Amino acid sequence: MIGRMQPLPLGIDIGTKRVRVAYAERSRASETQVRAVISRDLPADAVNLAGEIVLPELVGAAIEQAVDDIGARERRCIASVRDDALRFMRLPDMSTGERIQAMRYEAERFAGWKFDEDPTVVRAHRVAEDLYAVGAVRRRVLDSRVRALRIAGLSPKAIESETFALHRVAAQVDAVIDIGCERTRVHVQVVEGQCAFSIPVGGAHVTRGIAADLGIDEHAAEARKRIVGLAGAGVAERDRFLMHLAGTFERLRGHLPLSSVALTGNGSRLAGLAAGIEAVTGCTVEMPVPETLRGDAYPDDVLEVAAPDWGLAVGLALWSAA
Repeated sequence: MIGRMQPLPLGIDIGTKRVRVAYAERSRASETQVRAVISRDLPADAVNLAGEIVLPELVGAAIEQAVDDIGARERRCIASVRDDALRFMRLPDMSTGERIQAMRYEAERFAGWKFDEDPTVVRAHRVAEDLYAVGAVRRRVLDSRVRALRIAGLSPKAIESETFALHRVAAQVDAVIDIGCERTRVHVQVVEGQCAFSIPVGGAHVTRGIAADLGIDEHAAEARKRIVGLAGAGVAERDRFLMHLAGTFERLRGHLPLSSVALTGNGSRLAGLAAGIEAVTGCTVEMPVPETLRGDAYPDDVLEVAAPDWGLAVGLALWSAA
């Protein structure tokens, strides 16, 4: 018997094409259950590839509708930002002021942009005695997400790294491959160094490849991809993705062992893709269903299909339970 449940902050995954909302509860005995997950499509060009929400009113309206459809009265929420600029690093003993300056200096070196030209927020989380997770995010990206959430009537409690949220629902694997619309992200948790790696191929590239090969529009190509997979069309884009992924894993193996991966993201559901990833990476591949999703809300067959697309939202919803 789980007993009386208390709501946790909503997990809000804002992608480039879709928003997903997860609602979870926790008992006094610290048992957690995800009660509902919902996704809603976003208007075209509402979110750019850098993660900045350029149409916050429309995104906010989509989030508000999703929350209403779930029926949750909870207004606290946890959202995420991409972690292109996230590193684990060791810092020697120093004063707080010196540590802040050192982290900002190091963050600007690995972020790839000038902080004085593009205002940036730098945050650090102490992992061990001298080990810190240091992340940087453009202020405009962060502010646009907070604005959209507030337009939706929500109260952001935290903006978290995607890497930590995804590993919360796939802690048993060495890496998480999140296949999005326009790009794919490989997330690893290392003692020191980079945590997320980007591949410039996503599900939309495969859809466009199918459309080009068959001479049909992208809407029809997307429907065909979901029903029958590739079936001889879009193979070149699929193979380009696998080539990029193989190269990424080859570089990663110079720094850490990799034997198992989890697939998340809407694009991960492409028929036969898991087998292709196993072939080029040499890793076992799984599409995990978090135990917190198993319950009365959804039958097992629905979870097996939908869970990969819900991974980030569920990981964010479990932030308070971690």
